[in-house]
Amino acid sequence: MSDGAGVCSVPAEYVEILRVMAMDPNAIEQIREALADLGDAQLRNAVLPIPERWGSDDYELFCVDRRVRLAEYERRRALAIDEWDADAGGRTIEGLTPHELSRVEDWTRTQFLAELSAWLRLHPGTRYETD
Repeated sequence: MSDGAGVCSVPAEYVEILRVMAMDPNAIEQIREALADLGDAQLRNAVLPIPERWGSDDYELFCVDRRVRLAEYERRRALAIDEWDADAGGRTIEGLTPHELSRVEDWTRTQFLAELSAWLRLHPGTRYETD
């Protein structure tokens, strides 16, 4: 293992080549698929680090990158809890009952998945990463 590869099982030089290839919009999907097939999360994170920012309506990214989808769900979940808390008189999360918390989480998940499903129906060729 070379020094810039971190904990990846691939030499740093190869990781860098994959990073450069992934910058090409015509190749990124193939790179994503190859990395998903390899199942090496460390290599994937080295080649395609999770973006620092994305739009709340970047559905294509949510579909092709499970990490971003989960991060967006967590962002939406936290926002929904804050809004519920404000509507309930400003209690903290510890003040929410387990039932209230579960309802907020279920609602957020249902809404987010409905948005993704609607987007996927309009873009049927989009790959949806499940792992």
